[in-house]
Formats: sequence, structure tokens, C-alpha cells
Amino acid sequence: MAEKLIETPNDIAFLKAIARTGIATYEMARKFISEKRIYKLLKHGYITKEAYFIYGRYIDIYTLTDRIKERMRQEFLINPYKANKNQLEHDYYLAKVYVSLKPEERETWLTETALQEKYHGLKTTDAMFTSNGKKVAVEIVTDYYSDTDIEVKKDFIKNFCDDYIMFHTHKDIKYEI
Repeated sequence: MAEKLIETPNDIAFLKAIARTGIATYEMARKFISEKRIYKLLKHGYITKEAYFIYGRYIDIYTLTDRIKERMRQEFLINPYKANKNQLEHDYYLAKVYVSLKPEERETWLTETALQEKYHGLKTTDAMFTSNGKKVAVEIVTDYYSDTDIEVKKDFIKNFCDDYIMFHTHKDIKYEI
């Protein structure tokens, strides 16, 4: 009989991080759990690992299995972020922002899908979280964004957010709202 994994609060925090951003790297995972726990989550079918070439080097990327994505929906009411292998740099930076937040800020994180539901189908930012009672938008811009796309994101920020984090995956651009 296979041993059952006893989950820790840190395991759950890590699984929520992936659910909310689509991916995590080894370094991001280690902010939540030990190397031993990463191995156990892999072994017990919670997460998968695959190496991708990002920013000139291979990086192990962890994603949730379908079973755990469904659990995130049912048990934690998190509609998992849909990571895209064609825009891993985008998802990598989104996850970096998430991991840099305080635990209480992470718990207020809304994905783009959740924001679109909340704001009735409007084009929204990639995410939003609350910090000190203020709504903070998160937008990661890629080369595929048109000027119009960026302006639509800025309009959402102006109308619904108190502050923002916005940067480009490959260019050093300071965005002004």
C-alpha cells in the first residue's frame, strides 16, 4: 500500500502559488518548502517537473497536475492560472512577483480570469492583490503586446486600482499610468 502524503501548511501555500501563477521554479519552490518536500509532491502526483529554456538557460518548471488543479478549484476556490509554454518568460515574472509578496498579500491575489469575472468581462491586468488596504495591479508586458493592449491595461489600472507593478519581460521600460 502506498504511503499517504501528509500535507503541511507550506505545501498548501506552494500549491496555491502555482495555482495562482501557473508555474514555479526550484528557487521559488524553496521559498515555501524543502527539497525533500518537492520530491514528495512529485512522487505523490501533486506537481510535475519539466525543463524549459528561459533567458539563456534550462530551468526546471513545476506545474500542478490536473487532479490538484481541480482540488484548487473545489477546496480553495482558486481558478488556476493557465500557464502558457509559449510565454514562459511572462509566467516566470508573474510568479516572481507573487513569491516576493507577504503571505497575507498572496492570499488576496486574484488571477486575470478571476478579475475578468469580477469586472464582467473587461480586459484586466494579469493579477491584482491587496497591500495595506490598497488594490495593486500586476501586469507583465511581452513583445506580443500592441500599444493598444498596453493602453487598455493602463485604463483598467486607472479605473480600478490604487497602485501597480508593470514591466516588460525583455526590455527596460518604465511604464507610467
